[in-house]
Amino acid sequence: MFSTVADWLRSNQEWDEWFCYVDSFDVHEPFHIPEPYASMYTDEDPDDPDLTYWPAYGRTDRGQGELSDRELDFVRSQFAGR
Repeated sequence: MFSTVADWLRSNQEWDEWFCYVDSFDVHEPFHIPEPYASMYTDEDPDDPDLTYWPAYGRTDRGQGELSDRELDFVRSQFAGR
């Protein structure tokens, strides 16, 4: 996607007025954070299968999206490491 935007910008660089908006959802869930960033803000093992890298949307204190304090801390650490 970003290479397409870069191509468009090169092709249209002579334009005086334009607006370009590029959105990338991949900076959010699921978190696929490479090292050293996956471990940067946590003491947990990022490969621990008991820890989710893609929490359910919604409340985290009850229901389908409920997370333990440990899980919530881990999710926050992965977001910070992105």
